[in-house]
Amino acid sequence: MGAMIMGGAKFDELESWVEDAVEHGARLLHGGKRYIHPNYPQGHYFEPTLLVDVNPACKLATNEVFGPVLCLIHAGNDEEALEFANTRMHAGNVAINDFATFYVCQLPFGGVGGSGYGKFGGEEGLRGLCLEKSVCYDKTNLISTSIPKVIDYPILNGKKAWKFVSSLCKAGYDYSLWQKVKALTTLAKNAN
Repeated sequence: MGAMIMGGAKFDELESWVEDAVEHGARLLHGGKRYIHPNYPQGHYFEPTLLVDVNPACKLATNEVFGPVLCLIHAGNDEEALEFANTRMHAGNVAINDFATFYVCQLPFGGVGGSGYGKFGGEEGLRGLCLEKSVCYDKTNLISTSIPKVIDYPILNGKKAWKFVSSLCKAGYDYSLWQKVKALTTLAKNAN
């Protein structure tokens, strides 16, 4: 394990969360406190920590830890495990039974919430580095687009403009064929 980029107050918090887990019935099998490296006493090190029988209500189970802490939470059956995971899972990645399966470079990797947004890796990561633009061009000069005079500025007749725009929306999005026909008629009447 290398040094962590955070120390001090974060390590105080990690140690208090480990104590909280033990108070809630967890068994601490290893670690649980900061480590003072003999060669690098100014470094920020936290012992790799393993806790078992962790209560799902304790702070270690309900917060983002960002430290070398592994919590094993007992589930009575598959349904209980799924219920626990689905009520608390706000993550960018999930690994089941293997910590490194999401390191495959074709998969997106990233966080959610306090750990940040966005992805790197995979197509999603590449898209995150891109500024997407729509570029349209007319291959022929046969049809040109223009703004209908009734809704072009300055708008001379607000009532007519409103009827035109609302009937255009109905003609495009209404489910009823009859309503579409009525909307097209209103559109034609108010086009000039």
